[in-house]
Amino acid sequence: MSDKRCANFFRYNTLGEIVPANTFRTIKQCKDNYHQLTAEQQTVLATIEMLNLNAERLKDLRKAILTQLMKLYDKVRKEKILQEIEKYQQREKDGRYKRFCEVIVYYLRTIASLK
Repeated sequence: MSDKRCANFFRYNTLGEIVPANTFRTIKQCKDNYHQLTAEQQTVLATIEMLNLNAERLKDLRKAILTQLMKLYDKVRKEKILQEIEKYQQREKDGRYKRFCEVIVYYLRTIASLK
């Protein structure tokens, strides 16, 4: 996640897919309803496709992250989840973000919103 604005263009679903923000639930639905997407959403969809961001391996990793987070934070207070979100938004000592941090932050926000 080199650009924090990037998170505004994408969202993740429970299938582990990355889809354009404010669109349909699945990538297939986005493709099937392409004409209903805004120009920006169409560009985001093209980027997802070009970079192969929904490769099976990536989707499986995202689903695994969601499963772990749901188990870990099932009975955790919202305040603790918000602290974890802040932690994952920070860069490591080497200047990089944690692996899959944007996915983790997205799912943690979703879990926090349910509390």
